[in-house]
Amino acid sequence: MAVIPGLKISGLLFSIGASAMALGAFYPFFCNHNEIEMPRQEFYVWGSVSEAARKAIEISSPTADAILVSPVTTENATSVEACLPKDIFYDYYTGAKILGKGQNVRINNVPLTHIPLHIRGGTVVPMRFRSANTTTELREQPLNILIAPGLHGDASGSLYLDDGESLEQECATEINFDYNNGK
Repeated sequence: MAVIPGLKISGLLFSIGASAMALGAFYPFFCNHNEIEMPRQEFYVWGSVSEAARKAIEISSPTADAILVSPVTTENATSVEACLPKDIFYDYYTGAKILGKGQNVRINNVPLTHIPLHIRGGTVVPMRFRSANTTTELREQPLNILIAPGLHGDASGSLYLDDGESLEQECATEINFDYNNGK
């Protein structure tokens, strides 16, 4: 039997559990383990944990090189230190520009239902801003294109589309995006 490595979420305290559930949306695989007669820990048991996971799932994207995720990893903490590489980044929620210097920055006032995210400059990120209960419903949601210009005003990215069901694709589309100073 093979085991797929990933984030194991189990037995975590309440506030750190919310952060871990939100972080799980950015992993290709994660699981939530529990034992019989232990406290319930499913998303739906705690409203704020469900909200944190829901928000992260709505944001998560297969473009791992474009999104810097900085989860709170200390129980009851409202701030986190994140290392921003030497590059330009944008706060996902506010769009504020941050010039990374290859050192740690402190992100303060992080709510329990929030996971700090930064978009690397120079990237174009196709994403859906609304989630859905099934992949069929998700494909009906509009795609949005998030452009995060780099230090020289350019950005690039791509989008791969298939039928969402077949293992072997008869027809698929790959769209490349190039942005240069407003064009």
